[in-house]
Amino acid sequence: MSDTLQGVELAMWNTPPAKEVEFRPTIEATRRKLREANLPDKYAEDIAETTAFRRAADQCREPSIEARCFKGADGELYCQIDKLVGDADSESAKLRRELRGVWKHTVGGPLRVRGYDYATNDMITTEYQTAKTTYEYADVGRMLMQVLTKEGLGIYSPRRAGGVYFVPTDAHCRDLLDRVGVFCRSMDVDLLRYAVPDTEAQRHAIGDAIAAGISVDMAAHREAIEAYTVSTRPESINNRRALMNQTCQLLIRLSTYLNGHAVEFARQLTELEEQLVTLQNSVSTVQISGRRVLPATR
Repeated sequence: MSDTLQGVELAMWNTPPAKEVEFRPTIEATRRKLREANLPDKYAEDIAETTAFRRAADQCREPSIEARCFKGADGELYCQIDKLVGDADSESAKLRRELRGVWKHTVGGPLRVRGYDYATNDMITTEYQTAKTTYEYADVGRMLMQVLTKEGLGIYSPRRAGGVYFVPTDAHCRDLLDRVGVFCRSMDVDLLRYAVPDTEAQRHAIGDAIAAGISVDMAAHREAIEAYTVSTRPESINNRRALMNQTCQLLIRLSTYLNGHAVEFARQLTELEEQLVTLQNSVSTVQISGRRVLPATR
């Protein structure tokens, strides 16, 4: 027997500390590097405008500058920036806030609604444009997880905090990890891969980690089906059935790692499928163009 488990690796990645990053990777450069590593560039998604707005506010923070985002009474996102100044007429160390300005998030970028500090206005506007076109390394980490989940057999952490992952590896997934490694090197990210010792404890740890990941999918299926009613569109039910079939296929491919969990998951999928069938059979009427039509009888 081999001293290491076959078909699974332990993987983790180290990204540069934020304070040591001089230039954040651009979205376009990241997409190009994905393609150069023979990976789909669809995983390099655009940054949401509200996320860019919040990140721009973060970049304006300094030891003596506070920036906070909040929802206004109109439901829109705002940012208020204050300078902390000491009271020159007081011997206490108490600080007071001096308003630099308030900005509203708009489609065109931050819009100043209060305050006249033009330097701060220029800074938050520039940082917003930068945040719209660049990634933080936390984005890169999430991108790696998406690639390994969608293109491979998934990625499963043995601990809640994540950071270290079991990666099932058939021939396709080993090649996938190699390509991910090429991408990581181009992004100044260290992808670390380790063989897993073949012990009973490790086999149980792997099985439990993978089962925890699949449990999330099962809970999503269950929640969706419980929310269905007789008025649920047939397309929604068919889409859910397709997603359940994907879970079933994943169970088949991962069954050797699941230490018996696969049987329980298969039972749950069968019950969920029965619920879908019961729901469809319970529809005694359907509504078409505002009219209630009785189903045909045999």
